[in-house]
Amino acid sequence: MCLMTGGSASAEVDFEKEIRPIFEKHCHECHGALRRAGGLRMDVRIGALQGGDTGVSLLEPGRADNEIYRRIASAEPDYVMPRKRDALTPGEIEKVGLWADEGAHWPESAAERPGLGWGKLWHRFGAPLRGVLLACLVLAVAVEWGRFRHRKGGGGAFGALCDRVPWTAYVVGVLALGLVSLLKEYERLRKQQRVMAFEIREAAYFRVFGSPPQPVPYRGKPRFGGIFYRGNDERDERLFNGGVYRTCDFVLSLCDREGRKLAVGDLLPDGGLAFELEIRRSPGATRQLYADHIMSKVFFTPQDLNRLGAVFSGKATRLEIVESEERWRALHPIGDAGAAAAGGLAGTTYLYLGDVHDGEPSVKRPIYGVVYRIRVEDGRVAEGSELWIGNLVMNDALELPPSGRGVRQEHWLGLDPLPEIQGTNTTDPGLLGVRDYQGLKK
Repeated sequence: MCLMTGGSASAEVDFEKEIRPIFEKHCHECHGALRRAGGLRMDVRIGALQGGDTGVSLLEPGRADNEIYRRIASAEPDYVMPRKRDALTPGEIEKVGLWADEGAHWPESAAERPGLGWGKLWHRFGAPLRGVLLACLVLAVAVEWGRFRHRKGGGGAFGALCDRVPWTAYVVGVLALGLVSLLKEYERLRKQQRVMAFEIREAAYFRVFGSPPQPVPYRGKPRFGGIFYRGNDERDERLFNGGVYRTCDFVLSLCDREGRKLAVGDLLPDGGLAFELEIRRSPGATRQLYADHIMSKVFFTPQDLNRLGAVFSGKATRLEIVESEERWRALHPIGDAGAAAAGGLAGTTYLYLGDVHDGEPSVKRPIYGVVYRIRVEDGRVAEGSELWIGNLVMNDALELPPSGRGVRQEHWLGLDPLPEIQGTNTTDPGLLGVRDYQGLKK
């Protein structure tokens, strides 16, 4: 018997048939797509998993730990949910309790996925279509009544007009009104789906990386610089090794402000500290992805530009070309010697790829984060210091917890060497991901 959070495979409570209707009846008005009291959504699984402003997941198993059950079963006026509305019935509370005891399993339904399946279309368009049909029926009754009156010698001008209306006009009218109604509702649904897809991605991103975003640390001993191997996230049999290959190396070092490298045990320089990141294109990796006009768009800043209200300071470090389409280098300052000696240095510098127009970056979300925690003892760089670069990208190809699906993180950016391309690789720009960078102007 499975005792994990996901519950057993033979759960007696059917979430879609028994639990979701309870949430729709009692919860969605305040915690749905339009209104999210406390930052909480209970109409989609990711919202319940994230838990709103408090960050408390609603999917903990067991009545004692499940926030939904504890709220609906509480007798405390300031804690019970829903507030100022009809309480759940004892039967509904017990049903939610059973669901929590069985693992609080919330399967992602088709209704939660951004898309426009036939079932979802009918659910959305059924009501407007019924309205159109009702309007046409009323109009048809009026026309036929006028026609009847005209043929009996009455009805006046209206009856004469009705008598000239062919039956095909009904069909055309129904189709025209129905089409207009469908198009309007379809566009509204498309907008809603785009908003929903964006919000689901945003919630998933912040659950994985946090705010401000922090890369997920590598397993094992903390890294202090070294080589980090960047892979490829496309997978296709036409690619070399099915797509599992190295595209570039990131060589990260702690330095003084002049670029002289420092190791553990070295004295702190008087002029302050910096990190150096050198990027080296791997043999066989497509040059189109490492064209100078693309690499010139890379910049480093400690600012989280995705934060609400963030204003770009303009202070950023750009890559400099060491060897065209082969090697690039950036030396980014991270602190002065006095601050380091007083209590060490710690922080994250973000790497962005994009244009800057009128002082405003075209991108808000970083690609990587360079994390540093420099410990100092007796004026020297001490053991336990950290300096590493980690991924801050979330896309449909990459594996992210808890899915277990997609390209493994270590095959995207990791510590273990990946195979280099031997011989030839495909030149298909779609498979190589070249089209993703065509928007960057030269």
